[in-house]
Amino acid sequence: MAGEQVRKAWRRYDGLPPKAHIVIVIVALMMIVAPFLSAAGSGGAVTTQDSLDPNGFLGLSERSTVPVSRATLVAFDGEDLMDDLAYLACVPASTFYSEEDGVTVTSPLMFYQPTMDSPSDAETALDAGVGIEYLMQDYVTASGSRLSSVTTVDVPRSEAEGMAARWNADQLVMIKGGEAAGTAARIATANWEVARTAVVAVVDPSVSPMDDVVTGNVSGTVPAVGTVGGEFSGSIEPSFHSESSHNFDVGDQYKFVQAVLEWSTPGPFPGLTQRGKELGMHLYQGEIMVALSTEWNAFSGPLDTAQSFVYTPGPWRAAVVFIPTMGFNAPGYDGPSYASRVFEAAQYTITYDLFGGVDMPIPDVPAAGARNARFTLTWEGGRELGLLIRGPSGQEIASAIGGASPGRHELEVAELGNGMYTASVINLDGQAVEADFELEYEWTETMSELEVEGLVGATEAAVLASELNAPLLYATPDGVPGATIGAMDTLGTTDVHLVDLTGNYDRIIKEMGSFRGAGQPGIAITTHRDLDVLISEIADLGQRGREGRQDVVITTLNPWDYWHTNSNAENPQGERWGGRFFGPAAYAAANHGTPVLVTEADPRLSCSNAYHNVYWLRAYAGRSPAPVGAMYLTGQQVVDAIASYGLDGEGMESLLTVAGQFEIGTAWDRALVGATTPGRIGGTPVDASVWISRCNTYPLVIFANPGVDQSIDPHDGKRIVGSRSTRTLGTLRTVEPETEVQMDNPVAFTWACYLYKFNERASEYWGASYQAADGTIPNESPSDHPWDGGTLPDICEDVFEDYSRQAGYGEAESAGYDATVENLN
Repeated sequence: MAGEQVRKAWRRYDGLPPKAHIVIVIVALMMIVAPFLSAAGSGGAVTTQDSLDPNGFLGLSERSTVPVSRATLVAFDGEDLMDDLAYLACVPASTFYSEEDGVTVTSPLMFYQPTMDSPSDAETALDAGVGIEYLMQDYVTASGSRLSSVTTVDVPRSEAEGMAARWNADQLVMIKGGEAAGTAARIATANWEVARTAVVAVVDPSVSPMDDVVTGNVSGTVPAVGTVGGEFSGSIEPSFHSESSHNFDVGDQYKFVQAVLEWSTPGPFPGLTQRGKELGMHLYQGEIMVALSTEWNAFSGPLDTAQSFVYTPGPWRAAVVFIPTMGFNAPGYDGPSYASRVFEAAQYTITYDLFGGVDMPIPDVPAAGARNARFTLTWEGGRELGLLIRGPSGQEIASAIGGASPGRHELEVAELGNGMYTASVINLDGQAVEADFELEYEWTETMSELEVEGLVGATEAAVLASELNAPLLYATPDGVPGATIGAMDTLGTTDVHLVDLTGNYDRIIKEMGSFRGAGQPGIAITTHRDLDVLISEIADLGQRGREGRQDVVITTLNPWDYWHTNSNAENPQGERWGGRFFGPAAYAAANHGTPVLVTEADPRLSCSNAYHNVYWLRAYAGRSPAPVGAMYLTGQQVVDAIASYGLDGEGMESLLTVAGQFEIGTAWDRALVGATTPGRIGGTPVDASVWISRCNTYPLVIFANPGVDQSIDPHDGKRIVGSRSTRTLGTLRTVEPETEVQMDNPVAFTWACYLYKFNERASEYWGASYQAADGTIPNESPSDHPWDGGTLPDICEDVFEDYSRQAGYGEAESAGYDATVENLN
């Protein structure tokens, strides 16, 4: 039986170099004969063969995954795309699917960046080399304290040799960088001895940033529609789950709605008793919330405003909620007292106004990645007009409502997607009189069609090659480079999957057909020219070895905008045009068994991406809430795009976004909650490659955790706890210093919240208890779990400690920042 397993392993890796044969067969044999060891530790370092059974572990895609003790590093260059294309070529060499055995074989694949000598505090987010060292320490430990090989691409010799020495590598393979086709050819011949099948992607590696300015203008007339409105009054008691609603109708002639909520609550000392007694207002179009008020009465007084574009005329409603927004542990409060309790209902009034206007489609359609857009609205006659710029799904991107220079509005939008945009001009002065206007616009297009088509095709080609266990090579729109021809001859390639979204396939097919002479085997070519079909084909291949689960990986071609950790910094600090995320995204997709959706390749994704980038530039520093309507509309666009590719199966898909916070704005993830299970890997492109490598091999490297195996713990199982302090007459006094405590299976607690027995005290303070969406009430509803003592726990931070203690974990609870970081590391 063991011999047959080894023979299968040999056949499975028959395309790898002889040394790789030996390493993998040895690993396969060790996996077969070594006993399975539990995660509890056996007194020694846990090795690869110790922690895996012969079928590997259940990987990200719910396929069996077999890690091998090697690592690949590609030198990161933020100035051009050669490193990105080299990284793509390394994807099928680092992760591939063995159809014979039904397993994915994987190993870490990272961009390489050396650690910074002495980064400033603001630059710590850019020191990605630290992450490489952290991961590889774990991976080497989990692999039995040595690696079979380290492969580097375009890494200086001294640094490559240093890594191989630190990681106890039996072999160092250094591959020269340079132009894309030659580098890919060298990667292929270094990793395959024979490759009957190869994937060739058509990409122009010489593309450079564009700077094409598009300008235009459009004129129109605001119709003679005056302002109408109405008023509602009512009362509401404090509640965590109920609301008071008022319905109104919006006619077809109206384009904008604004509502103002004013309220009062009884109490003897308004300055004291009104603190945190917060009413809020939500605007609904039908059942969809499109806007909500965000004022806090501690600053604005008892007044809230909500406004929205009229996405759809018809039934609308305004809803009032009365929910606490401030804890009652503010200075001067030891706890709720009768003087500060609020049981009485609040009295409120809602006044709403409807404004007429007109929608003007922008006749020019921006290309994906259009930047620095400017829209200028001018008019005459002393009128008051407003301007909204909206995306293809109707989402409001930017607005100018009031406060303009007489007769002029100017809006700047940092980014536009590839879709039809609309300018909505609103009559704000209430006059039922027409008003003429002119709108001028301009933007700069930074990505050529050739860049988008080539890079999207190459990204998909890398995943396709991984599924086919085939090398990835490159052609250009001008033809097939000699390096690619040479590699196919060396590898004995007879079948080529040609991925060409640029439209040059006829020339390339003809050229490939003339490669081989009489008596030589010809080349059979399968073309992939349609992106939708290619995505479907990769998704079908990715279903092998698992039962129906479909993951989604999304990324962007947007260059990396780097940032500093200084909270006062004007981020982003700048752009690295050659820093891209599509390589790590392809590596993640290859491990998930799914294609990559690149936002620039689909107008729905492109425009949603652009919206979230624009919003996040405004919001990241203060984390201001996103407009609800735009969040819904852009999220729905993304979900529609996923469904159109056949990737929307039963239940919620696991959706991974691979991009930095300014490449796909962070609120993008929140917009997809509910329809998907979203997650993100970001940071720098180097960070992304490291974290994806860690995730791909997580079931292995977790056993290199010193918290699991004390034999590899330099602190012998000790963690820092404390200190404890008290405040006397306003003076903080430490009563118990930090100490080191021996513990098993430590969990680090970092308290960033202040909630403590919330419902127990809120019921007294507010006269209401928090109720979850499923109807359960913490601290009141019964619990079936024996560790809860019959009742659901309250909303209280120390509940986590109680649960971890009952589960057998140690509590590494430290108060100081340095001690917390030390515990985590």
